[in-house]
Amino acid sequence: MSATINPNGTLKGKVALVTGASRGIGEAIAARLAMEGAKVVVSARTAQEGESRLPGTLAHTVERLKAAGAEAVLVKADLAQASERERLVEEAEAAFGPIDILINNAAITYFMPVQDFTEKRFKLMMEVQVYAP
Repeated sequence: MSATINPNGTLKGKVALVTGASRGIGEAIAARLAMEGAKVVVSARTAQEGESRLPGTLAHTVERLKAAGAEAVLVKADLAQASERERLVEEAEAAFGPIDILINNAAITYFMPVQDFTEKRFKLMMEVQVYAP
């Protein structure tokens, strides 16, 4: 993150929770919110190196945000599980207080025709993309 944090930005005093923030769009959204002074809680299933075949981790996202001067914490959570969703909110609020901004960026995608989806895959997608938000 090469941008700087404005602690007195338009989101000063706000708490943001961003799911799917270990890489890509979620990481970029978390950085942008932090740049405007929000305290940011980032969440995903990939907290540390080696937990995914894809690049990027929550630890790396938080490291970059803090290095730029942001207040940020990570909460590893599997949004396919209702109990994990509840724990995520509890831990986010314990870290920074009530959540003002919620970015539901997490998703699970299978690159195959829908008719080839197993019921398990369909249910997993529904949990993450429909029930979690």
